[in-house]
Amino acid sequence: MEPAESFLFALGVTVALVPEGLLPTVTLSLARAAQRMAAQNALVRHLEAVETLGSATFICTDKTGTLTRNEMTIADLWSPATSPAEVLRSAVLSSTGRMSGGKPVGDPMEVALHVEALRLHAAVDDQ
Repeated sequence: MEPAESFLFALGVTVALVPEGLLPTVTLSLARAAQRMAAQNALVRHLEAVETLGSATFICTDKTGTLTRNEMTIADLWSPATSPAEVLRSAVLSSTGRMSGGKPVGDPMEVALHVEALRLHAAVDDQ
């Protein structure tokens, strides 16, 4: 085995034999992951955030368009099992953001979902 793999194996055995070793092991693992992320210019403020980020499959970000039209717009929507209209319908019915009288009311992301649902003629209540 390589030295790094041997060390991790030894650490795992230590944790299995001594339960008190779990906390330092988790802390060291998170610190190592934070160092690797920092090497790739990722900002880590809290060590616990590394654990949360490690369990993420997708990271979705948005740009609200503040330099252009000051509105958020859905560019692409994909769903493996149902139609995009059904996904949007569920999202809109569980949110409070709406386009009302041509003006956005509420959270910009929720308003964008409502606008896209209306565009795709999804059955949503216009509140």
